Amino acid sequence: MEWWERLSGAELNERSREQFGHELERRGMRVYTRSRQPLEVYDTSRRHWELVVRSSRRNSYCYVEKRSFPMGDQRLVGLAQYKADAADPLLLLIPLRLWDAPWGRLHEVLKQRNYEGKASEPEWGIDSQRHLLTPFRLEEVVSASGTFVFPVGP
Repeated sequence: MEWWERLSGAELNERSREQFGHELERRGMRVYTRSRQPLEVYDTSRRHWELVVRSSRRNSYCYVEKRSFPMGDQRLVGLAQYKADAADPLLLLIPLRLWDAPWGRLHEVLKQRNYEGKASEPEWGIDSQRHLLTPFRLEEVVSASGTFVFPVGP
């Protein structure tokens, strides 16, 4: 059994928040945390971002309620993917704007679920298929100068 399998969902998510914060600070960004709130991130150009973090065990589906994290240009979803074959999780940073206009095959993994007339809250969902999300690995989207550089569609 892996160490992360012993943690509750809340414990794993808190550990993932800490890991994102550490990795972004290591790359020159300032990160501020408040319990149960998105991380406040300032890149080296002093641009402000909000980062909500979710964790995925073995490519499970995860989501963010739209009510708690509405669409915005400076908003990111951080996904920590835990796998049995890796010591550390794969850290992904996905701009929330991509849910409005996913390009390529991203529509297969980025889901907008509105659940109109149902008990569930509307959500931004991720079917975490690792191979489609690799362009959004943290080490790919954070430049050497400490700013975000996201891939753009065709």
